[in-house]
Formats: sequence, structure tokens, C-alpha cells
Amino acid sequence: MGVVTVTVNYRLGPMGFLALPALTAESPHHTSGNYGLLDQIAALRWVRENIARFGGDSRRITAMGQSAGAVDICLLMTSALARGSFQRAIMESGDCQGTVNEDIRASIPYNGLSDSGEGAGKRLAADLGIGYGSEALRALRAIPIATILKAWSSDQTIHFGAIVDGWVVPDQPSKIFAEGRQARVPVLAGSNADEATVLAPGPTTVGEYKQYLREDTGTYAQQEFATWPVLSDAQVSQQYAQLRSDTFAYGAWSMGRAMTRIGEPAWLYRFTWAQSGPRRRLGAYHGEELSFLGNEYPSNWGSSGGDAAFGETLRQYWTNFAKTGDPNRAGHPEWPRYDLRANQIQELGQQIHTVPASPKLLRLENIMRPILASRVDDLPNQVRR
Repeated sequence: MGVVTVTVNYRLGPMGFLALPALTAESPHHTSGNYGLLDQIAALRWVRENIARFGGDSRRITAMGQSAGAVDICLLMTSALARGSFQRAIMESGDCQGTVNEDIRASIPYNGLSDSGEGAGKRLAADLGIGYGSEALRALRAIPIATILKAWSSDQTIHFGAIVDGWVVPDQPSKIFAEGRQARVPVLAGSNADEATVLAPGPTTVGEYKQYLREDTGTYAQQEFATWPVLSDAQVSQQYAQLRSDTFAYGAWSMGRAMTRIGEPAWLYRFTWAQSGPRRRLGAYHGEELSFLGNEYPSNWGSSGGDAAFGETLRQYWTNFAKTGDPNRAGHPEWPRYDLRANQIQELGQQIHTVPASPKLLRLENIMRPILASRVDDLPNQVRR
């Protein structure tokens, strides 16, 4: 279809995101963790320097990711280390600027976060039976990788992911995007209507649901409950799934609004294609669009009719965006760029047309705005950088 695709592997878990005070102390940048993001930045540098040999254009590089990969692309948009490495960005079902991200040192009680980056590293070191000071680094580096991964998998409370470290990710992404300091590139972003149907199950009782909301948004949990209310245990699973799916939609929508405010074009979508057959109950689930984009389908795929034509349209939108920074192409339904006043997005499903953004997104923004402001302002000065 006239594009060159490069797929990238990067380190994950403690191999990719371990932060420790001793690692921070020995770093010339006074930070640790985010090695997985540094892998991606190195890969982008390789693409820029070498892609012409494969028929690519180093002046038209599109960084594209789905789910955690979309979060990565968003984080790269905040990083000076990645600046100029790509000229367009595609983010499917993931973002970083519409939430609070884990900090290297400060524990931020929001979105289920219960630790800092270095705190998680200390806990892993303790599980391995070693300290976490400078004297422990030699011992830690001598431990076989398999032993480290076993210790990590045995403690489900330890999370390793990208953090705000002051160097690779210089500040909370919400603050960077609010101040217009992100990469200035066209974006294509969106989410699926039923993201949560294939994600881990959540609370099953009203009490568990309310506890989840308290861990999610703290003092704003009641506002969240009023937007996604339940009256009985029987309603919890469905409403929780809807909340999760709407949260994905909010991430893409807030990304589009942030880019539009700085004058960069954004194309937003809501993916609604639902299969027939064994996957019917899942609706437009998390990751479903990847089968259409890759033109590769699982063996138990339930054809709903029109799959081939729909997939062709999606691939044309995505590749044309990579080529020109605009997904539109003659012969396909027009996809208007996002406009703050019109507040419309493109539905991609059995019908492909422009629809109003859900009113719930504005309600969620009203919840998130004070959360994002307070979580950044409340950080200790030595951590806020």
C-alpha cells in the first residue's frame, strides 16, 4: 500500500522499567527506569538514519501504537529525546495526557497507583533478598534474569511501567500537553466502543465498585458514581465495563482537543464494528481493529459481511495518514478533522460517518480537570522538577 512498516521490540517489566535510588545515583541524568522508552527512541533514530535504504522516507515517519503501545507514543510526544523522530502519530486505545502517570519518587494516590517507580524497585529488591543501595547493584546485576522475572511474577502488587522521571518523561504528561509543550505533529487517535469486554474482570458488588472508584479518583469518586451509577450488584459488571470503555474514549478525545488547541490537526475515531459468530458478545472489543489493519484474522473470526471492504477502508485511512498527515482519500467517506466547536468524531463500523462525541466525555473532563491539576500541584517541589 505504499508504506514501509517497521515493528519494534523493547524491554518490558523490570528489564525495561526498573527504577532504584542506586541506579538513579549512578546515572549522569540523575534518573532511572524508562529503559523501554529509550529502546523505542533508539529504534526511531535507526529508522530515521536507515529507512531510505528500504524505500522509506525519513521525513515522513509515523509512530504508531495500540493499547500500551499508544501510551508509549503519547509519552514519546512529551520527550525532548524523541523530538523530531517522527512527523505523525497514531494512537489506538491508549493515551498518557488524560490521566496521572506514576512518578519516579512520589506516590500519587490516583488511578490505582499505590507506589512510586523507585518504590516498586525497592520492593522487587526486597523480594530478591537484597538491599537497594549502591552496594546492592553488583549483587542485583549478578542475578539471572529468570530469577528476577520469577520474583516479579510472584508478587502481583509490583507494577513496572513508564514513569515521570525528569529526563525521558520530563513532567506529568497532562501538564506538558496543557501547556502546549508536546511534539507538534498531526495525530490520528481513537478507541473501541466495547474495549473492556476482553480486559480483566472488575468488581462484582456495589461495595467493590465504590471501592474501585475511590481508588480511581479519590474524593471525586461520588461524581464518577453519578455518571456511571449502579443500583444493584447485577448492574455492576456492565456499568464497570462501560466506565472502562468510556475512559479509553476520553483519552483519545482529550488528546484530540489538546492537539487542536495548539493548531495541530487531529482525526478522532470511535470503532464500532461487531462480529457475528462466537465473538458477538464481545462487541467492538479492545484490539479488534488490528485484525482489519493487518488483514489477518483469527481462525474463529465471525464474518459480519463486508469485512473485506471495511478493512480496505481502514487500511487506506491509516496509510494515507502516514503518507500525507491526512487520512482522507477519494472514494472513501470523508473524515473531518476534529473541531472544538463541532465536537464530532468519526464512527468506524457498519456505518462510517461523523457523529457527535458522547456527552459523558465532557462530564469526565469535568471530573478529570481538577484531579490532574491537584495531583501535579500537590507533588513535593523536589519531585515536580
